[in-house]
Amino acid sequence: DFGGELEWQRLDDKRASRIAKTVTNKGLKDIDDWPSIQDKMIDAMIRFEKALAKHIRQLP
Repeated sequence: DFGGELEWQRLDDKRASRIAKTVTNKGLKDIDDWPSIQDKMIDAMIRFEKALAKHIRQLP
């Protein structure tokens, strides 16, 4: 559904967990890379929403 690797982060001391997608690149120091990083983040957010929206709507 998502089309990539996601990380499940259990938060044992909380009543929640986290699903994360790490967008790796060279880091944030090179401003010239920011547009590429932003594009990857936007793409991941769109795919994330599409993959999980139907499941979230089914929650009580």
